[in-house]
Amino acid sequence: MIKLILTTGRQHIFSRFVRRFTIVHSYGTKAGQYEDLNRASFDFNHASFQKATFYLHNYVQRLPYKDSKCIPNDKILLSVSDVEELQSCQSCVEAYKSILSEDCRINAVKVNILDAIQKKIWNFHIIDLDFEQSFELIERSILRKYPCEHLIRALFIRATEKFEVYDWDATSITRLMLIPIVYRDVPRALMRKVHAFVCLNLKLFSLKDLTVIVNAFYIGKFNYDNTDFLTSAALYKAQENLGSMGNGQLSILLKVCHFRRVSNIAALSGIAKDLMKDEEVLKNNCRNFMDVSQLLKQYAKAKLDVPEFVTAVLSVMPKPEIVNMQLSNDVGIFKLGEDQARYAVRLKDIGTLSWALGSMTYDIDNRTGVHSYLSELFTAIYNPGNRMDHRTLKDFFFGQVVAGRFTPVFFNYMKDTITQQLFEESKNKYTAKPRGVLTILLRVSMDIECPEVKLPELPRGLMEMQMKTNTAVFDHLQLKRITNRLNEMLQERLIVMHTILPYIPLLAEIRLDENNRPVSFKPTTYEGLLEEMKNKKLMLRKGRRIVLLLSNKGNYMLSAGDITNSDLGRPTGMNLLAKRHLQKLGYECFMIYNELIPYDAMPKYVLKQLVFEFGVELDTETIRRYRIYQDLRTKATEKG
Repeated sequence: MIKLILTTGRQHIFSRFVRRFTIVHSYGTKAGQYEDLNRASFDFNHASFQKATFYLHNYVQRLPYKDSKCIPNDKILLSVSDVEELQSCQSCVEAYKSILSEDCRINAVKVNILDAIQKKIWNFHIIDLDFEQSFELIERSILRKYPCEHLIRALFIRATEKFEVYDWDATSITRLMLIPIVYRDVPRALMRKVHAFVCLNLKLFSLKDLTVIVNAFYIGKFNYDNTDFLTSAALYKAQENLGSMGNGQLSILLKVCHFRRVSNIAALSGIAKDLMKDEEVLKNNCRNFMDVSQLLKQYAKAKLDVPEFVTAVLSVMPKPEIVNMQLSNDVGIFKLGEDQARYAVRLKDIGTLSWALGSMTYDIDNRTGVHSYLSELFTAIYNPGNRMDHRTLKDFFFGQVVAGRFTPVFFNYMKDTITQQLFEESKNKYTAKPRGVLTILLRVSMDIECPEVKLPELPRGLMEMQMKTNTAVFDHLQLKRITNRLNEMLQERLIVMHTILPYIPLLAEIRLDENNRPVSFKPTTYEGLLEEMKNKKLMLRKGRRIVLLLSNKGNYMLSAGDITNSDLGRPTGMNLLAKRHLQKLGYECFMIYNELIPYDAMPKYVLKQLVFEFGVELDTETIRRYRIYQDLRTKATEKG
């Protein structure tokens, strides 16, 4: 008896040594005790566990579990002190599964018992727990929304160390990659090994498996390499098997691949064409608002001009009747009933869909009524008293502003919230650039297009200061060089760079007199332009004002018919708004496409376009020196 106790004690000491050595080897730092390890890497919100439950039910065929070895919960009454009596790994596993059985509810007492069992396994039985048991315990815990962080850490550590020894297959790899949906801190070494294994054994994995795996890499922010072989293979496999996809798999896969949009534009275009050929396949991939919003979001991010595809998606999209909707327990979600779950609507999906349509400048005249329909849905769901995600709200209002729709809900939001958002984003240096620009854009849209609505005043220069921190310096330098060269050619400072629109910090302006001759001037501030517009002084101006705008491929949509075509397509929503705002302030826009013209020839090209397109009158010496009309005669002769 004494010998048995000594042996068990030695095994416990050896287990602790192996556990700590493994953690030091994997993470490079010494491991602490169970109580010292925190849960900072876990996402405990409801949506995260809902995602994990969705993936488990759809991709793991072993669920739900039917294990006869599990101890019935009504026949065992465990306490924290009883956990110390569990001497083997199998007894700990059975006790753990009994508490997570389907019939019991996890309360605070049972959470403490589960934590104690985790501590027991972590400290004494980590080397006795095999991969199959680890998978089952972790999956049961996720389904019951219990964060089993130390079981997950143990699995990751052992999988990293024993990856080459274990007999992996498609199912086990897929189950392993399901876990990063809840637990984000996955060892880089393990991700690299999984990526190499999947790339070498692509034929073993189904399309569902590949969707889960690339999604895990996306959630874990793992940049495997620049060639992106795995993601491209998953995309083309999806294009070949669109009929077998469902449950939002296509939208998930496209979401994962959006950061590789340059290499996958052809695949996106092909998927759109294939989906339009079969209405049933299209319906299967557009079951609810979440699928539709995520699907169109990827095409908007890729800036792919597919209006026929957008029309087809919106025609098969489930459209709930607003008058029959009832508020569910979750904030921002409406449901029609359990038998009509596909009509579930989230505020986030409405915002995403509105942003996608606005970015693609789809139906800005609202002929199909989609923008007004989204506005009605949003008004029915939006409650200013609840805490809402401002990113979702700004996405929705951006789509509405592009379509020229300014509703009372938008006015109230701008009066109550947007000013505070500008102050917070100006103080937070970690604010994402697109979000900071979007906040300024909404404020400027209200100032210019709805001057009769009074908003709280902002400190002078706040928007300009915030915008300069959110804009690339390269565009400023290039426009500055072109402007300086043009002033040298005109032998006078007639073109001035200054801020006209706060979300475009620097623009080049040239002013003409009544005879269309350039004149020197003192630039007007943004606040001064607003004052002129409110006092209706724009029509009293003498002469004309022209703005030079640098543009590139990012300001225009790509044609799905010919993605290599260098011709400019339709402008994006942001580009369209900039032109509209400048026109309302009394400016004419001269768009300079800087990717088709050599940099050295850009100033001369701009000067000629000002003469030919805008009728600018120059002195004889300048015309002769740069042979402006001679080039025009040469072009006319070539055409003749």
